[in-house]
Amino acid sequence: MQAPASYCEPDLSLLSLVQAVLYNDRSVLENHHAAASWDLLTCVPAHNFLDYLDEAEMKRFRFLVVEAILATDLKLHFEILANFKIKVITFALINTTCLS
Repeated sequence: MQAPASYCEPDLSLLSLVQAVLYNDRSVLENHHAAASWDLLTCVPAHNFLDYLDEAEMKRFRFLVVEAILATDLKLHFEILANFKIKVITFALINTTCLS
């Protein structure tokens, strides 16, 4: 039986520990993916379509990208789902009230 990769390769364990500290043990993998995605989007100037956005658009785009990635943390699934259900109910109530 072979040990998991993190036991075989101490660099991976060290990297995971550093990332856990960097991201305060919150959504470590997702935070890493958000950072790596942003680097990928901006690393090749010729392919960086983000240069055409103004500061407000860039800020909003970055927020949406990071939020979309962080939302993939299954630990937050039920919290996200509960917030979504509240928004759906609120939207339905507002529209019912407006139609009356």
